[in-house]
Parts: sequence; C-alpha cells; structure tokens
Amino acid sequence: MRTILHYVLFCIALLQFSCEENIHPTSQNQRANDFLGKGLYDSAIYYANQSLLNNQSREDVYYSHYLIAYSYNAQRKYLKATDHYLQAFTSIPEDGEYDVDRFRILSNMAVICKKYGDYNHAKDYYRNSLQFVTNTDKSSVVYNLANVYRKQKDYEQASEKYLEALDLALTANDVKMQIRIYHQLGGIYAALKDFDKSRTYYNHVISYANDSKVSRLFEGKSLHNIGDTYMQTESYEEAISYFQKALAFKNSARQKFVTLKDLGSCYYQLHNYDEAIRYLSEAKSYYPEVDQRPANIEVFKILEETYRITQNNEGRNNSIDAFYAETSAYNEKRDLIVSQYSAAQLDMRIANFYESNFYLNIISEYQLAILVVSTATIVLIVLLVLLRKREIRRKKYIVAEIANEMLMAIEKDS
Repeated sequence: MRTILHYVLFCIALLQFSCEENIHPTSQNQRANDFLGKGLYDSAIYYANQSLLNNQSREDVYYSHYLIAYSYNAQRKYLKATDHYLQAFTSIPEDGEYDVDRFRILSNMAVICKKYGDYNHAKDYYRNSLQFVTNTDKSSVVYNLANVYRKQKDYEQASEKYLEALDLALTANDVKMQIRIYHQLGGIYAALKDFDKSRTYYNHVISYANDSKVSRLFEGKSLHNIGDTYMQTESYEEAISYFQKALAFKNSARQKFVTLKDLGSCYYQLHNYDEAIRYLSEAKSYYPEVDQRPANIEVFKILEETYRITQNNEGRNNSIDAFYAETSAYNEKRDLIVSQYSAAQLDMRIANFYESNFYLNIISEYQLAILVVSTATIVLIVLLVLLRKREIRRKKYIVAEIANEMLMAIEKDS
C-alpha cells in the first residue's frame, strides 16, 4: 500500500514538473514578475531563466533579461545586472513602443556606472537616454547629468547643465524639479566660494515655500546652507539667525545634529559659552541616531574647551569621558578613519588628555596596548584598502567593457 502511495505521489510530482517546464515563456516571465514584486529576487531570476530556455519571441527574450537584470540590481550584484541589461537592450523589438524600456535600461546603467566611479560612461548613458524620453521628463535626465559633473567637481559644466535642466523644468511647470535645481546651484556656488550667488539660489528655494514635502525639505536645508555661507565668512550673528530658522523645520536627525552643532560653534566663536554649551549638549542627544563620528568628536572637543574656559570641571570631565568613548567607538570603524582622521591624529588627540587627572591612570596603564593595537590596525587597514581598490578596479574594468559594448549597440541601432 505504501509503495502504491509513493508511486502516485511520484507521478503527481513528475506531472507538475513537466507542466511547469512547458509553461509558456510569457507565463514564466509573469511568474518571475510576481516574485519580483514580492522582493523574492532569486525566484524571479529562476523563472526568468526558465523562460530563456524555451523558444520564445524577441519580446519575451528582452523581458526575461530585463527581469534578471532588475533582480540582480536589487541584490546589488551590479556586474551580473549590467550583463543582462546589455542583453535586454540588444533584444528589444525595433519599434517606438519600447522607447520607455530603452530609457529605463540606459538610466539604470548610468546609475551603476556612477556607483563604480565610471562617470564618463554614466554621462554617455544619460546623453543617449535623452532620445528616448519625453519632453516632460527631459529635465530629470539633464539634472542627473549635471549631478555627475558635480561629482567630478566640474562645476562649470555642472552649472551649465543645471541651468539647462531649469529651463526644461520651467517649460514643463515642474515645480519640484525647479526646487531641486535651485538648491543644487546654491551648493555649486558655495563650493566655488561665490557666497552671494549661492545665497541667491538658496533664496529661490525659500521663495517656493508651501506645504509640499519637497519644498519644506529643501527650504530647511537651504536655510541651513545660507547660515553655513555666513559661518564660513565669520559672520556668526547672521549665521545664527539662519540656523535658528532651519531648526523650525522637521529635518532628519542627521540634519538637526549638524544645525545644532554649527549653532554651538557660532556661539563659541562669539564667546557666548552658555548658549554654546546649550546647543552642543542638545546636539549630543541626536548623535546616536546618526553615523557622524568625526562630527561627534568635534562636538565633544568644543564642549571640553568651553567647559575649560568657564572652569566647569564636572562638565569638562564628562566631555572628556564622552570624547574618549567616541574616539574608541570610532577606532572600531577604521574604514572611516582613513578618510577622516588618521590613526596618528586620533592617538595625538587622546594623548592631549594625558594631562587631565581624569585620564592620567587610564592612559599610563594602557598606552602600550593602545600603541600595539593601533599599529596592527593601521597595517590591516592599509592591506584591506589596497585589496578593496584592486577589486574595485577589476569591477570598474568589467563595467566599462560592458558599457562600451552597449554604446556600440546603440550606435549600431541608430
């Protein structure tokens, strides 16, 4: 009886398997798309690959490759994604109905190239995508192209493209895009130290003030950035005025932390130590929510100095304690230290507190251990950084090769 039951179950399983294997490619792609919508990317890849194994139309081949590419992209497996984006692009049926698909693929490839620092190919993809996009959406493509130039610190080209995008956004009456562009132009001229022009563009953002989420978000940021331009020119009273206005907005924890930190720094420069302590202490309440170890260390450093000037020994000791804790926590993230603070600088900062009775015993007892651990950590970091750079170069080369193939395919089609 048991043998018969096993045989029946085997037949059912075999029938189910054979049926699944003979599902029409379009149905398998639909199933892959369903899994994609649920975030089950491996299942989506499986069914899209099953579709490719069957004889199918050019449209099905394109759609299978696109689903696979999209799934790999969502999994951050960018090299595999680029390969299937290329195959999807070359498989698209040759008619205008698929221009949106062509645009989508080129845009995704541009984003992947940006992730690998391949900015030249990213710009090529954005430029090529313009021929497949409607006039209404062109401003966003030119805006993304301008962002790439800004990433390369080519501010002249970036500002030119932002202004081109602005004209398109004004024609399309795209207010949200206009706000974004004005904000970016403000940042461009702040980087060029042309603070008057920077404030002009930030004030354009503020002039759009309304209840939309985008305008409120960028209005708060623009107020802070105007304050930052005054802070850089040591006009601390004006800076404080704008920082105070920025605090009235519902900003992210990161943005609020930075604004409070800058407010405290301005009051410190004006020798208003009570207000400096007030805002820097408030900034401390936000730092656990943000990943800004260098900024945290800066807060505790200014606080310690402020307490020293005001002869508040209890507050000073607490700040030294927090500074040491932050520095120790920061040492655990040595990948960030490489770009922000060298190990030598941190060790020097810690050593500066050697004179304080609060840390005299701790440092004298463990300074040898700290030296050994720091040296070993630095060596390990250097090795990891070198290996990481080698891997990035390899991936960047592969992406560039695929990018060249796709661009050749675009030229061939056109």
